[in-house]
Amino acid sequence: MKEIVFVWTQKFCNLEVKPAHGIGDLVRGTVGILRYCYERGYECYIDISLHPLSKVLAVTPHKYSEFVQMNKDSVKFLNYHAAVEEIDKELEGKDFAYFFTSFYLPEFDIPATPIIKQRIRELLRPNDTLISYMNTIQIPYSEFIALHFRLGDDELILNQQRPPSQYMSIIQSFTQGSYILFSDSQTLKQMAKPYIFTFDSNIAHVGFHTEVEQLQNTMLEFFLLTTAKQIYTHSVYFWTSGFVKIINYIYDVPLVALSI
Repeated sequence: MKEIVFVWTQKFCNLEVKPAHGIGDLVRGTVGILRYCYERGYECYIDISLHPLSKVLAVTPHKYSEFVQMNKDSVKFLNYHAAVEEIDKELEGKDFAYFFTSFYLPEFDIPATPIIKQRIRELLRPNDTLISYMNTIQIPYSEFIALHFRLGDDELILNQQRPPSQYMSIIQSFTQGSYILFSDSQTLKQMAKPYIFTFDSNIAHVGFHTEVEQLQNTMLEFFLLTTAKQIYTHSVYFWTSGFVKIINYIYDVPLVALSI
């Protein structure tokens, strides 16, 4: 039986530029590799130990855990536009390979099987540190609807703040009821605080940042979103934010695109 170790990391031996894979990319790639392996009868191990998210998520050891640590500087990134062909090539004449690829957006157009949903849920488990942190957070509603804005990496990574005032009228239309605002823009959150419940804490881009505090804040918001009754979302990109797309895909939370 062929075996694959799918390695989450921010560092690849064949890329000079940090690719900044967000959690949507990480999970989409994991869904893709699980589907690839199940269809072929291959064994698949998911390793998150090299990724900064391992500071806040539970790490499950496997038979290749030590191997991954010893080879942490030689993890390849395979071309996501031709992921299946690249993986086939990597396994040619071999029974074992380790790498990462994010697959591509249409991967989420294929419904997730129950076993894939189970594997992802088992992978995305808070560790004791994050659980303790989450237990200190109080929100005003036992049930809530989420309002989510993905405003891009200019502020989140480049620290270029552009006041997102054009979204305030939409936010103010969601103030009557049990709504919580989630966003990658701290500026938007601060502007919206007089009108809607949101969080003060800065979040991370999990493909770029490494600080435990930011990662805790990010995954706190992620796990809260998995409990939402519904998510209204807007993204400045042509695709739906992976942050909420995977919550719909894996946790079955209804997702509604906002008309902007």
